[in-house]
Amino acid sequence: MKLITLLGVAFLVAILVFFLPKTIEEYNVRKSQKTVTVKVTELPDCSFGYKHKFIHFSYNGRTYTKRTKCKYVKSLTVGQQIPMYHKPDTEIFLFPSENVISELGATILLAVLMTVCVCVLLLKQWKKTPNAHNKSIAASGA
Repeated sequence: MKLITLLGVAFLVAILVFFLPKTIEEYNVRKSQKTVTVKVTELPDCSFGYKHKFIHFSYNGRTYTKRTKCKYVKSLTVGQQIPMYHKPDTEIFLFPSENVISELGATILLAVLMTVCVCVLLLKQWKKTPNAHNKSIAASGA
């Protein structure tokens, strides 16, 4: 099997196993509209850079860390209590203004495109290298 086909299959499996279920779960949490109140314990420094911004907050005596964008935390202060969407017994917390629908759509689109690409690659490879059964049928018919 060609290296590109193996990489495509590995990437598709990663999307289907790791990203798609988490994105669907986040969508369901958002759709449920169940909020909890969390207390901000640490804010990211948004004065430079834009990557790797994390907010720390506490909920039910436990501290959580969430990767975030500065647009969600620019108006917050340490100690402030804010509502977030949350599913009990998970570590999924979402800001009320966080758009998970576009992320779900992008993940599904990526999975569909990768499936099509992998199928095309496998079909091309299958047509180039017929198996022994196909060779014996072709030889007996000639």
